[in-house]
Amino acid sequence: MASRVPASCCRRGPYKGNRALTEVAAPPCIVRVSPNGAEGLTRPLDLAYWLGLQDSYSTKLPISLKSVVALIRSLEGRDKVTKTIQYACRFLWWYHKTHAPEDKVRGPRFEKMFRASQMARKCFHLFRTLEELEKLQALCADSKSPLWRRNLLMVRAAAMAIYWYYDNTCFLINAKLSSFDQRTAVARDGAAWTLANLISIGLALYDLDRNGKERSRLEDKAAALLRSRSSNHVVGGAAEERAMGREGKVEANGHGHSDAHGRKEMENGTLTASSSSSSSSSSQPQGGDTVAEADVEESLEEMARSSVKRFDLVGDLIRVSCDFLVACNTPGFDLPLHTLGFRLHDGIIGTAGLVSALFAVYKAYPADMGRLRKRRLMRLLPTGP
Repeated sequence: MASRVPASCCRRGPYKGNRALTEVAAPPCIVRVSPNGAEGLTRPLDLAYWLGLQDSYSTKLPISLKSVVALIRSLEGRDKVTKTIQYACRFLWWYHKTHAPEDKVRGPRFEKMFRASQMARKCFHLFRTLEELEKLQALCADSKSPLWRRNLLMVRAAAMAIYWYYDNTCFLINAKLSSFDQRTAVARDGAAWTLANLISIGLALYDLDRNGKERSRLEDKAAALLRSRSSNHVVGGAAEERAMGREGKVEANGHGHSDAHGRKEMENGTLTASSSSSSSSSSQPQGGDTVAEADVEESLEEMARSSVKRFDLVGDLIRVSCDFLVACNTPGFDLPLHTLGFRLHDGIIGTAGLVSALFAVYKAYPADMGRLRKRRLMRLLPTGP
């Protein structure tokens, strides 16, 4: 049976008979418990549940000095924080240049900050070509992944290796350590990055589709387990009620009768008591019920982890899509200029880069899967007197 939940944790909903539908304030996977104790799973149609946002956010550590230090201590976290500053300054530079041209102070300052952070990030990218070569080596030895996926990942790793190589070359050119043509290096850098982002977009869409099917399978599995568990509980409760009814009848017949009838009823009472005790013992959860309870908890935990993975995939899709806008607009490559006849201005590029950086910072922020919150319960609770 559903236990009463404090009013501060609940939200009253529609009424059914003398019971009110009460929603416990918790994550969005829903278990419904009817008045007779039967349970079932329902799928809410809200964007946060589809994205897996609440489950993903529940794994992140609270914002504190320790968490922020852990973020910027890693090379990836520090690079993405610097990227956030870079593209925020690029957008603000464009804004002041376009909408406040009379301001001769803040606009140039944002431009200088954008250029400085852009060059600073190139220091973090030194020798990252070796990482892609290691990925290529691992992919060549991988025999478990499908051939088409392994080939796409190898092409992406090769494209990213070329991207990092020319990115490092641009850094050396600015440091006056290389005489390579900078415009050629930037154009090849942008072309390789665009190809890698296109492949990443395709893989992210495929992985999102697979994740959706996996979530549906886990939801169906959890719903079946809940129905099985609730049916066992309902049958056990009915048997216990029948046993209690027989006990009451024996006790009522034990007064105001002859000794012979009393002895006969005592014998009947003994038999009834023994049958009731066996019924009550049979209604207690056995080993199978305990396993079923553990299976339900494990199934709901798998659903929560699938939701966390889904938000990571959604974030990756948004991030690489924004990076694609930035990459294809690289000077010298200029894909929009050659295909559409115009270049994207710095306001669009700054916004796209900022969104990509924020999703990357969120992903790099410290998380603890042990913090994954329990699933949300929907219960039919008594309204009270």
